[in-house]
Amino acid sequence: MQPAILLDDVRKTYKGGANALRGVSASIQPGEIFCLVGPNGAGKTTLLRIVGTQLEPTSGSVSILGIDVVRKPKEVRQHLGIVPQEAITDPELSAFEHIYYYLRARGQSRRGARESAERALHLVGLWDHRGTMAVRLSGGLRRRILIAMAISTEAEIMLLDEPTTGLDPLARRQVWHDLAALKSGRTVLLTTHSMDEAEALADRVAIFHEGRIIAVGTVPQLRGKLPNRHKIYIEDGTHGAALQRFGRMEEVAGKVVLYPESDLAIDEVVHFALTENLPVSVLPTSLEDIYIHLIKERT
Repeated sequence: MQPAILLDDVRKTYKGGANALRGVSASIQPGEIFCLVGPNGAGKTTLLRIVGTQLEPTSGSVSILGIDVVRKPKEVRQHLGIVPQEAITDPELSAFEHIYYYLRARGQSRRGARESAERALHLVGLWDHRGTMAVRLSGGLRRRILIAMAISTEAEIMLLDEPTTGLDPLARRQVWHDLAALKSGRTVLLTTHSMDEAEALADRVAIFHEGRIIAVGTVPQLRGKLPNRHKIYIEDGTHGAALQRFGRMEEVAGKVVLYPESDLAIDEVVHFALTENLPVSVLPTSLEDIYIHLIKERT
């Protein structure tokens, strides 16, 4: 099967010598939600701008559905729906008008733009707000307008740069629901610095660090890179010395976080905590744990 997005040793060096991308390669399949995670400045937005034909790589190649983004940018753009990180809504336009005028600018007929706008509004749950000006809507609803604009194009490839930045937890969950709906018949390339978001949405995750992908896979595959599959929270941080024998330990804000070396150690730690009447929680290691572990290996 032809990849939806193919990245081959993509590099970007800005004037002054700053290396934003240091050889990024990945094959993203049709219908996949592929998430780039990493801190600000890791190179995620630079890569997304190259894929979106807004920036040319210094070297390497990018193709969308087999079309080279540098040689045929106009042809590539016909297959893209983009929500940049810096995108904002017009306060004086309604939710419907944002989508309708956007589609008209892309060349759709009046009837086609109206029908596509209505479908997108229904899909992201904005139908009841279709006539409301953006200035009167919450930040979460305004962000959903931008996502609806991208959905309305019916483009095969969606590029979303940190689409939930600045939203409260409830609004973030609502946007996650919208993004999950994109998967039907589309490929989504998503950047975020939220590990929770990546775990919730992605089919595969690429961990970005200093312009490189240092690991890629499903969350269970990435979890396999950790020496520990579980972590244990113990509320009282005064028992650290007694717990060190069970595995690697961290102390965070008065709590002990223990990474047990075996399932037997988990049983022993829980028994110890209950004997000492300490609140205890056993959780699987998270994508954030994986990220921190992989970064520490490189520093």
